[in-house]
Amino acid sequence: MSDFITVLTLFKEGKFTMGEILIIGAVLWVAVFIYKLPEIIRAIKGR
Repeated sequence: MSDFITVLTLFKEGKFTMGEILIIGAVLWVAVFIYKLPEIIRAIKGR
């Protein structure tokens, strides 16, 4: 979570463009999705 706050701080200082923020967000989202994938598959199979 500290990385996210660091990114927000840099964004406030104008170190990132909006496009870069979106790219970083997408990368983080994909990383979390891959991390959670086994749980998601288990939930789907468990129906």
